[in-house]
Amino acid sequence: MYSSKKFGQELKNTLITRGFKLYSFIKYINKIENYNYDELKKSKKIALDINSLCERIALGQISSWETEIFMNVLEANLEKISLDDKIDEDSLNIQYEDLVFICDIRYKKIIMEKLEYCIEDLEIQDEINNEKKFLEVITYSEKNFKELKQEYEKHKFISLSNLDTHIKRNNLQLNTKIAIDISSWCSLVKDNENLLYSFENILFEVRNNNFFVDEKDILFVCNSKYKNTLLEQFKYCFDKVTEYKNNENTDNYETGVKRIIDIRYDELKSFFEKFEQELYGHDAFKEDFKNSIEEYRMFNKIGETKILSFFLMGHSGIGKTEVSNIIYNNLKTNNNSNLVKINLGNYSSQDALNSLIGSPRGFIGSENGELFIKLDKTDVGIILIDEIEKADKKIFNYFLEVLETGKATNSQGKEYDLDGYIIIFTSNVKKEKFTSVFSPELRSRFDLVYYFELLTREDKIKYLNDRLKKIIKKYNDEYNKKILKEDIEEIIKKIDVDNYLNIRYLNRAIKDEILKFLKNRERSDHK
Repeated sequence: MYSSKKFGQELKNTLITRGFKLYSFIKYINKIENYNYDELKKSKKIALDINSLCERIALGQISSWETEIFMNVLEANLEKISLDDKIDEDSLNIQYEDLVFICDIRYKKIIMEKLEYCIEDLEIQDEINNEKKFLEVITYSEKNFKELKQEYEKHKFISLSNLDTHIKRNNLQLNTKIAIDISSWCSLVKDNENLLYSFENILFEVRNNNFFVDEKDILFVCNSKYKNTLLEQFKYCFDKVTEYKNNENTDNYETGVKRIIDIRYDELKSFFEKFEQELYGHDAFKEDFKNSIEEYRMFNKIGETKILSFFLMGHSGIGKTEVSNIIYNNLKTNNNSNLVKINLGNYSSQDALNSLIGSPRGFIGSENGELFIKLDKTDVGIILIDEIEKADKKIFNYFLEVLETGKATNSQGKEYDLDGYIIIFTSNVKKEKFTSVFSPELRSRFDLVYYFELLTREDKIKYLNDRLKKIIKKYNDEYNKKILKEDIEEIIKKIDVDNYLNIRYLNRAIKDEILKFLKNRERSDHK
């Protein structure tokens, strides 16, 4: 690998003087596929420039599987590979004394991650091999951007799009410290992944420009709302993403929050598959859920809808709250974070609203309230409001405003932007009482209203088998024990799913039977 065009040319010249024949990878493969062996037999030393291959991999034009096939064609003993039955084996008998690959260092991560089974040794032929190994981007919120600029006051803040203009106009002097804001590029790449390759090229030029003597002179910053884009789509560009924190109390609730709208289109299918697998029964709801998510993502993108809201009714313990748990678990990035869950069964008093959003100035009590305390600590854009029917009118009116504006305001007047969030309201109210308990204004704000029926016997049997196996696996892993398949089948036989109205009761029965089994086995072992 080489770090610059100049050094790359020097490397190629050196290889030529050593008797190597230089080819581009694509051109060489083309010669093999067209059976043009006369030229290839003239040299037993081959140097292949794989920049074009890496570029096509980066753009998604070639899969890892196709790449491995290409590489197999280039093995030292090509006679072992049959390209066509009509070809004589002797024509494939091309032996190489040396076969080397050369590549621009910008594709280092592509080679390490996509070609790890194809290329055994990676050597950086670079006179500055010990430099430029680590690259970090700092994320900021709109609230603390001013403090970030003050802390790095010696750096000139410019956007990546304007960098070239600044250099050409000599607005930047030699050894100038600059902070390059890549927010605009993150926004573009988020909507169009094909632009990622262009960004990687720009980034490479920035890092290797002789304009900068020390890489510490370059600081990369980005708006925190693009944190997930940085982690997922820019993973080959930056080694580390760091959240900027100042000493002041800032609104970090939005930093690093992953929302359903942040999932790339190619990831959405996997998300729906997991949701369908993990929610037992309720097939009609699963289809409506999928359609609602797809519709919401589209209308949110064009600014027509801020929040996606579900209202789920039905008996306790049949999967209403599980909907939010599944969404949260499939989006979360931090195991120390928690789902924002508010149980309004505890909010029926006159002071309920203060408990939820905080006490007004001058009043005794929490200034933030439960909702905002939990919003500050979550990493997923989903809120569960449980037992909403037990709340008083003030809370009804509050959530009416939240759903209408897409913003939640605490008692101090501070706004939390909930754009891209899902809010799930659950209730044990009977279907026929829905219209009498909730006002027409509030009902009209729910994007999907659904009544959860009791689970079928087949659904409960499936849950029994899956849940039991999961618990047993955890037990075996933790205690280094082995509960056999026959033992699991025996436990299953002792649980009659018809005796249990919902999953909650069934889960309790599963745990009870496991405990009974373990106690009986312990007694047997001591006899």
